[in-house]
Amino acid sequence: MLKSDTHLRAQIDEDVGRGTRNLVRRVGSADGLHLTADGLNSWRHFSYALFNIMRGGIPVQGYFISRADFQATVRRLDVYYGFDASGQWRRG
Repeated sequence: MLKSDTHLRAQIDEDVGRGTRNLVRRVGSADGLHLTADGLNSWRHFSYALFNIMRGGIPVQGYFISRADFQATVRRLDVYYGFDASGQWRRG
């Protein structure tokens, strides 16, 4: 197949371009597209967002959560963190 395919270079370039656009779209959805005067800092932010995506994915609805989900999380965490009956902060 490789010997007979004269458009292989164009297919590879097209596939790399499509993959790059998808990557930029995903990193952008995780708030990873920042432009600063320091280009290195911009790329560092991009890479941090990319690593966060690889570790935990992209929020389904951006950074919005429902009130019910937020309340359930707070109730669950309140067992470990929060103020006790005397008003003292406790942790786990």
